Amino acid sequence: MVRLDKLPSMKTQAALIDASRYNRVRLALLRVGIPLRLELPNLRDMDLVLDKRLWVCIDRTLQDYPIVAWTHFDNAVRTSLHEPVPCKLQYFHPHANLIVDTVLRTMDKLLTARLAQFTENRQFPLRRLRRLD
Repeated sequence: MVRLDKLPSMKTQAALIDASRYNRVRLALLRVGIPLRLELPNLRDMDLVLDKRLWVCIDRTLQDYPIVAWTHFDNAVRTSLHEPVPCKLQYFHPHANLIVDTVLRTMDKLLTARLAQFTENRQFPLRRLRRLD
């Protein structure tokens, strides 16, 4: 976050993150670890770094220079888990707006697969249920 604050963004706008997408990221951060770095296979030399406070798409060939970032998530305004989360969307590259949707769709697929793999490999202890009669 400190590095992003020092870089000038080309454009900053308000955005809404879909609740299911935001919840999936939060769950992945809880289960897999913080920060989480995902290689984006359909976007050459791009990675997505996920943290509690920000999501940043970076270019590996430019020493992890940010391309687009979702910051300042305002989770306090939503009253239930199905409501979208407002945030700020910052563009650091002139053509970043062309990849925003692709980054988010790819992130969804990668996190869904990683969470499924995580739950398959993890054994949850079963508690003995008491009979209610």
